[in-house]
Amino acid sequence: EDRPLINKAISGRFAPASTVKPLLAGAFLEEGLITPETQINDPDGRLVVDSIWSDEQYVFPDWKVHGVSDVYKSIADSVNVFYYTFAGGTPEQDGLGVDRVVEYYRRFGFGQLTGIDLPHERRGLVPSPQWKQEQGKGAWFRGDTYNIAIGQGDLLTTPLQVVNAISAIANGGTLYEPRLYHSPYTEEGERGDFEPTVLRDSVLSQESLDVVQQGMRQTVTDGTG
Repeated sequence: EDRPLINKAISGRFAPASTVKPLLAGAFLEEGLITPETQINDPDGRLVVDSIWSDEQYVFPDWKVHGVSDVYKSIADSVNVFYYTFAGGTPEQDGLGVDRVVEYYRRFGFGQLTGIDLPHERRGLVPSPQWKQEQGKGAWFRGDTYNIAIGQGDLLTTPLQVVNAISAIANGGTLYEPRLYHSPYTEEGERGDFEPTVLRDSVLSQESLDVVQQGMRQTVTDGTG
């Protein structure tokens, strides 16, 4: 309330939460960790992981019990355990690992300026093991990967970064530099040609995009949306 002139769309940094799930679902498909037929079971709405140092167990919650889930349902019903499993991995299942999670977040423009034609845009933050150590926060744990896999922990994005990333999924895989102006004008007042600036081609393959788009559609027809 005391900072009304901050443009939160480009300067506010927020945990993106489950808006990251379509991005990581695409990453799981791209890296061959899952297929559209892959299923997991979430019988009690949480993932329990044994400590490697003691008899202690760590509990990573889901927001409800989901039962059997495939990639479509993981997007449509926002299944946390699906993303814990294939991002951070478990003793029974290899995950992407933090380095590839970070790589895909950056592929979609997180942690970077979009280049929009407005001042004071901020980059957000994609945390990594190196970043955590530099901040004096100690070692990176599997639980840190679980947290950023559901858009929490130290992961921060601007609303515009999230919109831009989802737009790349919607438009067939191209991450553009967003622009407010329609086209440039010469000093004589003549309108010139405007060529969109492409930040990245093919953020995902068409096969992966098709699956993610179907999951996002299912969010609306039969899911949390």
